[in-house]
Amino acid sequence: MNTEDLPLLKDTKEFIKILDKELMNIPRFERFTLGTAMLNHCIYLIEDLTKANRLIEKREENLNKFLSDFEPIGVILSILFENRYFSEKVMLRLGRQQRKILKQATAWRNKTHSKGNNV
Repeated sequence: MNTEDLPLLKDTKEFIKILDKELMNIPRFERFTLGTAMLNHCIYLIEDLTKANRLIEKREENLNKFLSDFEPIGVILSILFENRYFSEKVMLRLGRQQRKILKQATAWRNKTHSKGNNV
């Protein structure tokens, strides 16, 4: 399947768009420190998905990396929410999208694992 057609990639891109839009509403210092860190991790997510789709023999490894690369994003989101830079409404929207993405990635990884990387 073409990487651009993956529902997981589309949902990840949507997450990044929401995140990028909301980062514009936080103070400059946090935007350039925490915001930049999150967006850098988002680039890693796209790389991980592209590799997982292209490299069948390393799919499970790349999906595990994708799931690991998502963890710091969640931590930084929590910090931004605790410091009241993101509203509850924004956090709910990002959280729903994050859960959707993690659920798809986990299912794909589990399917890959159960079939012995022959997906």
